[in-house]
Amino acid sequence: MYGSVKKILKSSLLKSSFVFAVSNVINSSIPFLLIPVLTRYLNPEEYGILSIFQVISTLLVSFVGLNTSSAVGIQYFKKDEVDFPNYLFNSLLVLLTSSLLLLVLFVLFSNPISRLVEFPANWLPLIVVFASTQFIFQLLLGIWIAEEKPFYYGIYQIGQTSLNLLLSLILVIPFDLGWKGRILAQVIVFGFYSILTLYILYKKNYIKPGINRAYIINALKFGVPLIPHTFGMSALMLSDRLIISSVKNIGEVGIYMVGYQFAQIILLVQDSFNSAFSPWIYKNLKKNSHDDNVRLVKFTYLYFICILVFSAVYAFVIPYFYTFFVGSEFISGVKFIFWISLGFAFSGMYKMVVNYIFYTEKTYILASITTFSALCNITLTYLFVVRFGTIGAAYSLCISYFISFVLTWYFSNKVYPMPWSLK
Repeated sequence: MYGSVKKILKSSLLKSSFVFAVSNVINSSIPFLLIPVLTRYLNPEEYGILSIFQVISTLLVSFVGLNTSSAVGIQYFKKDEVDFPNYLFNSLLVLLTSSLLLLVLFVLFSNPISRLVEFPANWLPLIVVFASTQFIFQLLLGIWIAEEKPFYYGIYQIGQTSLNLLLSLILVIPFDLGWKGRILAQVIVFGFYSILTLYILYKKNYIKPGINRAYIINALKFGVPLIPHTFGMSALMLSDRLIISSVKNIGEVGIYMVGYQFAQIILLVQDSFNSAFSPWIYKNLKKNSHDDNVRLVKFTYLYFICILVFSAVYAFVIPYFYTFFVGSEFISGVKFIFWISLGFAFSGMYKMVVNYIFYTEKTYILASITTFSALCNITLTYLFVVRFGTIGAAYSLCISYFISFVLTWYFSNKVYPMPWSLK
């Protein structure tokens, strides 16, 4: 086993993972630095409003573009079979159409939506714009991941986040705009970077105008079945805050969110690895080699052990430093870190097995798995928050991610059998 793992570690996978990890650590540490500022300049209620903004915008990313970004990422590896620049252009047309439709809906139904999620009605349309710019920004990052260009990925991402940090500090502190300043900073910066992204894609000859009905249908066939999946995954991560706001209050959401952000370090680590792992595994699966598959399984088991141990150690150590980072009103958020960290470890394990389903393009399976997991999460979160208080949301998140991982592992082996018994 050692020899097999060693061979993988010597490959470009480790090098790419390291660069992605470093760039993601730097990128994630920048907003992390905002915690001492925001928890001292905002009260828990205002921090809760920021959390709700993040919840809604993340959920909307599943609908703007109808998940065609996932299709773009897969079609990059089939450039010899499709006109990739024209495929990308038609995916952008889908984004434009769906975004305009959502914008109209959010304007027409802003008041009932506002009452439902406890977010200011006049700020709701801005969330649609923000989600659309995020979609465009992620397109270029996805292409650089596929091209295995982690340095471009890192520089671009860190540049965006640095500007985001700077503008947030300016609008929150000297301009004293509170939660509004933080939201405006994100919308302005992502708006700028979405324009820059389109320019770069055009200069790289990755955008070729021309309506192609077949490409639009192909992108929708791939992306639309993923909507329940991505929406469900978002629900797994985000429904807790909406339920806490409903059962408890928006101030509790703010306190919970600070603890959640500390646990997101685990999410950062596994996302960094998966950014390099996904294109690497797609290339290796094309070989259809039994020996390579055995090595891959051994490496996967090693990863499972490492992410679980790392999460446990991190959750044990971080409370000793927590009070130095957060304002006094948010100290109680430390109790959420262990269970959320463990949940994110299961999420990382899920990402190691879900790629087989993506590779076979049988995304309808993920829709069923994620819908079931999301329903479990919503049900358990409500019951646990009522029974145990806000900590119940952390319990539910952990259990739901474990369910999602186990089901995905089982069905991934159905669509693409792997030698999990090491034989």
